[in-house]
Amino acid sequence: MNNQRFILSDYFQQPPVYYHATFDHLSHYLKNDRYQAVILLLNLYLVDAQDHEIKFHRTDAPHDTKDKTWVADHIWLDVNHSFFKSIPQELLYGDEIYFKADVEQYPINREDVLEKRNFIWSKTQELNNSIFQNWRAMRKRYKGEQYSIKLASIKAQIKANNAIASQQQKKIKLVDYGLTGIRDIHVARYLPVVQYKTFHRIHYNLKKLKISNYSKWLSRRTIQYKALKQNKH
Repeated sequence: MNNQRFILSDYFQQPPVYYHATFDHLSHYLKNDRYQAVILLLNLYLVDAQDHEIKFHRTDAPHDTKDKTWVADHIWLDVNHSFFKSIPQELLYGDEIYFKADVEQYPINREDVLEKRNFIWSKTQELNNSIFQNWRAMRKRYKGEQYSIKLASIKAQIKANNAIASQQQKKIKLVDYGLTGIRDIHVARYLPVVQYKTFHRIHYNLKKLKISNYSKWLSRRTIQYKALKQNKH
C-alpha cells in the first residue's frame, strides 16, 4: 500500500467527507471496452463544505511545507460528465479543487509490497535455521528427558517466530485505498496561466465530451501545459 495513502483507510465504509486537492493532469484508461476519463490529484487534505481545513492528529501523517496534513499524496480519480459540468473553466496543472467523495478499497499485487512480506518471512526462516543449527551442534549435551524438553522448547520457539512473522505479514495488507463517487465539486483556485503563444484556458465543450478524440485532446493539453509550466521554473 502506498505509504502516503494508508490514512484513507480510516474513512473506508464511513460517511463521505470533503477533500481539497491540487490538479495534476487529465488522462484515460480502457474500462469495459470504453475509454474512461481519470484525473491525477495531488496533496489531498480534509476540508469542510466551505473548504476550511479540518485538522486531525496522527503522528504518521505526512505534512506539506504549509503544515497541512495530507490524507494522500496522490490519487487517480474517475470522472464523468457531471465533473466537467461542475468546472467553470478547464483545470490545468497547479489549480486546486475541493469535493466530496467516498473511500474505496481494492486489492493490489504490487511487487514492492510482496517483497516486504517475503522479506519478513525469509528473515524469520534464517533465524529459525540458525536456532535449529545451534540445537544440532549442542544436542548431544542433553540426555533422556532433558533432550525431549529442550527439543520441545526449540520447536515452540520456531513456531512462535513463524506466528510473529505471519502477524507482521498480515499488517502489510495487499490492498490500497482510493476515492470514488466524486460530487459537489468546486474550484478553490485557478492559477494564472503561463503565457505561451496562443495557449489560454478554455471552457469545456460538454457536447463533445462523449467524443473520445475531444477528451484525449483535453488530456494532451493538460500534459503539455504541465511540461510547459515546469520548464518555466
